[in-house]
Amino acid sequence: MNPEAIRFPSNLRVKILLLSALAVDLLCAGAALFVGGSAGNRLYDATVIIAFVAFKLYFWPREIVLDQFGIHSLGLFSRLNTHIPWNEIGDVGLATEVPGFGPLALGCRNETLEFHSTTGTACVAHTSHHPDRDRLVREARLRGAVIDDSALT
Repeated sequence: MNPEAIRFPSNLRVKILLLSALAVDLLCAGAALFVGGSAGNRLYDATVIIAFVAFKLYFWPREIVLDQFGIHSLGLFSRLNTHIPWNEIGDVGLATEVPGFGPLALGCRNETLEFHSTTGTACVAHTSHHPDRDRLVREARLRGAVIDDSALT
């Protein structure tokens, strides 16, 4: 564990909701394999449900970590997904997490702060499911990231 690292974990409620949905999906996939119908239909049903499981695992909320080496995005089981060294942070700006009018109509915050690498291959996103965006910006600036105030409004 790095004592200089600052962690921005994702919201626990989102993880609990996803875990509950994953448990239901896996139970349904098991039931689809063993309950009624022809073998082809059961296998098709289970495959579709497993695709939903893969979709949910892909969108598992990431944990953001700042340390002396750069900014990291950790996925499921704290596995490193993205790493951008401080000297390679390029564009920093706001984006929308889910495009369209739907999230706004439901009253959901939809704004993300994205850190892009200079090569354009890596992106770390601070979503509405992460705490303390102001602290993330302040700590990134202290570590050498160039963040224009006009990009944050």
